[in-house]
Amino acid sequence: MSVWRQLFGESQRDAWSRLAAELGTAFEPGGLFGAHAVRARLGGYDLVLDTYQVSSGHSSQTYTRLRAPFVNPSKLRFRIFRASYFSGLATAFGRQDIEIGIAGFDDDFIIQGSDEVRVRALLSDAALRVLLAAQPRISVRIDDDEGLFGPSYGPEVDALTFTESGVIKDVARLRGLFSLFAALLQALQQGAQSLLGVPPAELPTVFLRALDTVAESLGGDAERVQDTVEARVPNPIGLTEGARCVVGLPRLPALTSSFSFEAPLPAGADRFTAEKRGALTLGTVKTGDDVIDAALALRGSGVARPALMRPLRAMAAVAPDVRVLEAGMTVSAAELPADRAPLLLGAALDLWVELTRVRAGEGDR
Repeated sequence: MSVWRQLFGESQRDAWSRLAAELGTAFEPGGLFGAHAVRARLGGYDLVLDTYQVSSGHSSQTYTRLRAPFVNPSKLRFRIFRASYFSGLATAFGRQDIEIGIAGFDDDFIIQGSDEVRVRALLSDAALRVLLAAQPRISVRIDDDEGLFGPSYGPEVDALTFTESGVIKDVARLRGLFSLFAALLQALQQGAQSLLGVPPAELPTVFLRALDTVAESLGGDAERVQDTVEARVPNPIGLTEGARCVVGLPRLPALTSSFSFEAPLPAGADRFTAEKRGALTLGTVKTGDDVIDAALALRGSGVARPALMRPLRAMAAVAPDVRVLEAGMTVSAAELPADRAPLLLGAALDLWVELTRVRAGEGDR
């Protein structure tokens, strides 16, 4: 490792190049005076990550920005950001705060919007809430950007936008932002429709689309194979073969599914298991995360790494069986609510990528 990197960490160029490779797209260098950018197409939407500067007197502040245009004929507006000491001063849009009725989420986030019913429906999706909660700092909103995107994308186009001061170089966090945007855009398009409201004849198509959106976020895809959906995702770091996941189509009338994920890993000594926590806790390992420790019984070594907390926290909502072995990993659930299958696929892929990075010496040790 160079002295420069030891002192200042990974450069924006290196970090964003690595992000682009993991997303299966190209890094766009900004040149001498331009801004670096990463453009990716996820779930049928174009996402653009870049930076911009705001000058004030003799100083300027750099911001990281992620944007995605989408057709918004209803002109829905919302802003979601983490609660803070200054939340009481927030009066964006001149609208009242919205509570969705989930205590932990309502305590942690300030939600404002122009259509309370629709915003509540949007955030009824547990997978979306997990992706939002995974971001240590978040401010996402819908902007009126017809002037910027209109010529290319047509009328009634607005932009889903994230901004944060400084240059974000945490690749795992940036990848999480792309996944969050893909999920938000999909929910905006579908009106956050639960599987309960989908006609039985349309269930396979809707279910396939939801899983394909998750797989596509890492350069993979999903297809229907008889009574299952099979997703294949290449290793974004290129160190092993790809991952394979088989998910059973929703079973009526209970709308349950089965889930089986397997992926190779670089050889490593750390091995651990996770399963639904029961009365027997002998030999279990605590991570220090209340959500994970309450839902999962963890055994083995290496499980308490900070890099693994985000995917394990997401898995806590489903409590699948997880096996991390010397050269591979599996995640399985004989039965789970079908609408949680995309969430579990995203968490399994996230865990796989983080374990690959850790074993390759690139991740958080």
